[in-house]
Amino acid sequence: MKIQALKALVNAIELGSLRAAAKEMQVSQPAITKIIQELEEHLSTTLLNRTKTGVSPSAEGLTLYKYAQNVFQELEKAEKEVAQISRRSNEEITIAVVPLALSLLLPETIRTYSAEFPDVAISLMEELYIAQLKQLRSGEIDMAIGPIPKDLIPGEFHVEKILPIEMVIAKKKNLKIKSPANLEDLKELKWVYTSKRPTSGYAKVLFENNNITPPLPGAVVNSTLGLISLIASGNYVGLMPKKLMESPIAKKYLCQIKTVEPPLKLTLGVIVRHDKFLSPAIKNFIKHLHRAAAHI
Repeated sequence: MKIQALKALVNAIELGSLRAAAKEMQVSQPAITKIIQELEEHLSTTLLNRTKTGVSPSAEGLTLYKYAQNVFQELEKAEKEVAQISRRSNEEITIAVVPLALSLLLPETIRTYSAEFPDVAISLMEELYIAQLKQLRSGEIDMAIGPIPKDLIPGEFHVEKILPIEMVIAKKKNLKIKSPANLEDLKELKWVYTSKRPTSGYAKVLFENNNITPPLPGAVVNSTLGLISLIASGNYVGLMPKKLMESPIAKKYLCQIKTVEPPLKLTLGVIVRHDKFLSPAIKNFIKHLHRAAAHI
């Protein structure tokens, strides 16, 4: 069984289509189709259910997917251990973090952590919507700090709650909208979705939680500056953490749209791959994160 075949299966399951999986692996669609077919022939079973809209794992495919994830994690651990033995690797923590945590928690966390562990390098990546956790699953990052997704597979990650978040709807100050407003009426506005794709984001979750069809996104961004700039300079509205909207830079240009429906409430947490949680560097970083949250 080849590693490339396992990678093809994992990408097909996570992305939901052979075309997307082929693009991710930089091969042609016929090539990845052949790779998976050969894997199915080798195992004498069907691993993917194929439809006109994409693919989904069969029971056998899902089982192999879980084992493949373990294989990739073990390979990564082996590579890092070999690199450390040969003294070619310095310890580093790579973190995807939402803006609220980046502004409220990380400065104090990094200050105290770096004082205790000066040899550990910390790499931060801003993410507005972490629910898909693809980078965490693939090993591109060691941990994610943001709202905890509701549909996490039990036992897949180590998860710790940090603090509650209230998401509110923001608009530019001179945009006239009645208050309190109904979400149904706000559907007609141009919404900024905070995600990497137009089919996901916390605005979508807000509407779905209230049994309302989400509006189509007027724009999709994955940066705080982009979100604030679009709302402040045009007729856009969007969701952001209340504490972030109360920050000096946002408060200068934006204000909240109060709604009849309750705001979207989330829990900010830290999500870590189980193999990474065994690292003393990761465990101690989480301790400093809790310490910083206790002072907010």
